[in-house]
Parts: sequence; C-alpha cells; structure tokens
Amino acid sequence: MIVWILLGLLAAILLVVGITTWLLWEIRLHYTQNTLTIYVRVLRFKKKVFCYKFATKEKNQMPEAVSGVKQTKRTTEKQGASQEKKPKWVQKLQEDKKRIYNPEKGGYQPGGLEEVFTEYQELWSQFRDVLGGIFKDLRYKIEIPKTVIRLVFGTGNPAHTGMAFGTAWGMIGMLYPMLCRYFHIAYPDMQITPDFNQKCFALEAKSIIKVRPAHIINAVIKQALRLAVTYCYKHFSKESVKYG
Repeated sequence: MIVWILLGLLAAILLVVGITTWLLWEIRLHYTQNTLTIYVRVLRFKKKVFCYKFATKEKNQMPEAVSGVKQTKRTTEKQGASQEKKPKWVQKLQEDKKRIYNPEKGGYQPGGLEEVFTEYQELWSQFRDVLGGIFKDLRYKIEIPKTVIRLVFGTGNPAHTGMAFGTAWGMIGMLYPMLCRYFHIAYPDMQITPDFNQKCFALEAKSIIKVRPAHIINAVIKQALRLAVTYCYKHFSKESVKYG
C-alpha cells in the first residue's frame, strides 16, 4: 500500500514538473535608478525572483585627526577580509597577471603572455561552441514582444555627445537584425535624448521575454552531454597515446 502511495506521489510530482516546464513563462525585466528587478509570471501567478542594486562610487573621506589609528586598523582588516573573500575566478586572474608581469621577478615574464593567451583562447573557443549550440537549439523558441528603453545622456562635450548619439542608433541598427535571427522580437520602443549642456546618464529599460523552460533545459542538457563526450574522448585519447 505504501509503495503505491509513493509511486502516486512520484507520478504527481513528475506530472506537475512536466506541465510547469512546458507552460509559457513570462519574464519581466525592469532596470531603473541602478536597480535591476526580475519578475516571473506563470498563468496568473507573478513572483519577484531577483532584485539587485548596483553600487555607485561614493567618496567619504574622514580626516586623519579624527580617524587616527582606528581607521588604519579598520582599513587593514577590510583589506584582509576582502582578500579572503575573493572568488576563485578573481584569484585566477591575479595569478595570470603575475604570469605576464611580476615585479618580484623583474617585470614582464618571457613567454607568459603567449601562454595565457593560448589558454584563454581555448576556453573561449569551447565557450563559444557551447553558447552557439544553445542559441541554435533555442532558435525562434523565445519571444520578446516588448522592449522599452529610455536613455538620457551627455558627455559634457557637445561634439562628443552628438557622436555618441549617432553611434547608439547605429549599434541598435546592427543588433536588431542579429537578434531577429534567433528570437521572435518586436522592434524596441526607443527614446534616446542627448543632453548637450551637461554631463549626465540616466537609463530606464523594460522588457518582456516569453519562453518555455523545457526548451532551455533541453538545450542545456544537450550541450552538456556533448561537452562531456568531447572531454572524455580527448582524455582517453591522451591516455592511449601516453601508454601506447
């Protein structure tokens, strides 16, 4: 009896997961005032799944007479904590930088730049193949029916502002046909306003993306299996050459 109940629960869970993944999900992106918010809507249920506020640079300097030794200790502690909390990819970049230029070993290292460039070139080729395969499997399976962009900017120099204004529209004219090759996308509602009098930047963007999660899961699994098979083939090929 218990076995049949467990099998029924398992079948119900699989049925719910299958129906959920094949439903059309609506993802709403909203960026304004340095804050990115992402909402997900399925049927009539709407949920805020992500909210991140990008940090802005603030200059808060305290006088040395007020801060004294405590400020120095706090700075040292913060530096030590930041070094301990650095992600692995940041540590990897620092190590690669030392492979190219290391002041302790006399400056630029011979052959370091070529080694790092070759290593990252291989990583980029693998990433490009995987990303290209995912986009190929998702071609015309993602719909972007609405995109609204409001941009006000100024460089402080009228000539440079005019050049940036023309460049922005030129980039949009290049990117839109490229996106149309992979997505069902409507032409974005653009409003770019140059400010020739002062230096400023204000951006507000909204977008709606409709996709079935099953298509994404299928594309990711397919590329993951292909990458695993390629890795195993290269690994066993090297081992076979090594041991004859």
